[in-house]
Amino acid sequence: MRYAILVGLLLGLLGSSALYGQFAYVIFDEELWKLDLESGSPTRVGATGPRVAALAFDAAGTLYGVDLVENHLLLLNVETGAASVVGDLGDWSFDVRNPGDPDLAFDAVGRLWLEARYTSDVLPFGASGFFSIDRTTGQATHVSDGDYVWAGLTRSGNDLVVIRGDNQLSVLDENGAIVSVVGGPSLPEGATFSGLDVDPSGRIWTVWYEVACLLGIGIPCDTDFSLAEIAPQTGKLVATRPTGLIGEFNFGPYLRGFAVGPRQTEDREPCLPSKTPAATLLLPYFEVDVEEPNGRDTLVSVGNVADTAALVHAVLWTNWGLPALSFDFFVPADGIRSLRIRDLIAGRLPVTSPPDRPPEVAASCLEPLALPVFDPDALLATLTGQPDPSDGLCHSSAVESGRLVTGFLTFDVVRDCSGAALTTPLDDGYFEDGGGGLATNDNVLWGDFYLVDPTNDYAEGERLVAVSADASRFGGPVVCITAPCPQRTATTFYDRPEGNRAPLARTYRARYLSGGGFLGTTDLVIWQEGRSGPNGCDSSPGTDASIFQLYEDFHDETGQPVASNHFFGREHTLRLRIGDERAPVASGFGSVDLHGQWSGGFGVPDVEDTQIWAMPLLSAEGRFSVGIEAVAIEDFCP
Repeated sequence: MRYAILVGLLLGLLGSSALYGQFAYVIFDEELWKLDLESGSPTRVGATGPRVAALAFDAAGTLYGVDLVENHLLLLNVETGAASVVGDLGDWSFDVRNPGDPDLAFDAVGRLWLEARYTSDVLPFGASGFFSIDRTTGQATHVSDGDYVWAGLTRSGNDLVVIRGDNQLSVLDENGAIVSVVGGPSLPEGATFSGLDVDPSGRIWTVWYEVACLLGIGIPCDTDFSLAEIAPQTGKLVATRPTGLIGEFNFGPYLRGFAVGPRQTEDREPCLPSKTPAATLLLPYFEVDVEEPNGRDTLVSVGNVADTAALVHAVLWTNWGLPALSFDFFVPADGIRSLRIRDLIAGRLPVTSPPDRPPEVAASCLEPLALPVFDPDALLATLTGQPDPSDGLCHSSAVESGRLVTGFLTFDVVRDCSGAALTTPLDDGYFEDGGGGLATNDNVLWGDFYLVDPTNDYAEGERLVAVSADASRFGGPVVCITAPCPQRTATTFYDRPEGNRAPLARTYRARYLSGGGFLGTTDLVIWQEGRSGPNGCDSSPGTDASIFQLYEDFHDETGQPVASNHFFGREHTLRLRIGDERAPVASGFGSVDLHGQWSGGFGVPDVEDTQIWAMPLLSAEGRFSVGIEAVAIEDFCP
């Protein structure tokens, strides 16, 4: 009989913030190798030095490993294979005789977990232990023991997932207890298989090998290592790809770890906010001090590069991502229209009419555009966490006890005016595939914004986020009969595939300074897609059907991790101070990776990554300030 035995592996992050790509990384014969996911072909990277037993990538694409002989947490260089010691795991007696047991994974909040066999005075025959690891010191803390022998651990959405010794994929709670069983593969009798990871297109992978002889003490058994693709809904085997790596089960070499690695970007065009004119502009954050007429305010300008006037539809959204006001205005050919947010919320909307008729604009829009008439006090209640007069519910969070109005705006090129009605990109007919709806696909808008703080003599500015339209690249599946069929990225801005808008990034990296010789501080301005509420004004965020989570991974200037954090909230646009409770990091200089998700809480399967945008606001000496858009390091395009 031929026995299929899946090796011990640690799979990075399933559907999460890791930078997935073309290769899986494995440890073979004490060396780091990478396997091409499409062909299975192996490439040697280099010797690791320590005996690495499991692997995992963190959200920033850093490869971690564990040496369970010397009890060390390791960092591995994916270019050379060399491993360096982070710290000691502690005084544990890990059982490393079976290479299929140890596994390593990061969870949704950046905590590092280890699954490994261990022995003790009270467990002389060993148990499958579940350990948490401090990623900065390496210290391992025992959490619980498994009911089964475990052979693989990873993260799926917001859950930790384990493969048991009976080949059943199972969901764990945060204490390591199995809360549900998903299912297992169809394998020959006596076969074992574990471990999961996902590539950019959503395919799930594992690595396994077949032993070419009956197992016995001292008997060498040839093993052929293969990649395997499995169906994500059932766990059934779909296809295998031989790697060409051959070892001996009883004497080695054999595989000890598995993790899907950083995306290779040289052969793909990224889909990120453009620096060219676009069909949609995003003002990701505004703030207005409503108690001080000369206090904080936000200025925004929208420009038009076309040789005819552009009709623009603006929507003002609360900080919960709920639409509160919409209006139309014209921007002249090659002209600019400047707006002050304080004026907008006070009811002073721009009154415009075109100097000539734009080619696609309806004839009814040639007169001065009709504008909504509203009660500024009612709008202020909607924007400052007070009961909305229309339904008695809250549509936003109060910032600084309601003194500060915060939110965001979107601007779209449209072909018809909306009058006084609240019209938003969420409405049916607003978008049609190919630009045939109310909104067009004309990439003609550009702009910028400034956050002004007269009290502190600060002003920070940036370009408006330019979201280009491209019907050939962004949108839902297309009907195609004759190959080759076009492939389009389904994730789009506004979460409306028919809008053909490019998605924003899913992970941003920003520098920060906190303290230091010149008393520097950093605020992070963050926008995240989605909507929360409306809800009762006395309800907690956990009562929402879905809430957002923001994950933060901090590194010092040498690249070493120094802190990680996540928090739940309703605000989809906000300003954080580095060093505060929602961004806890010691003073100094470094960088932070920001990654967002929607979630219903731990154990809920419908967790997905979200589009975000980020900008650090750096200030020093109480006199100088600057805003710089963060760097997008992971997008939504395969």
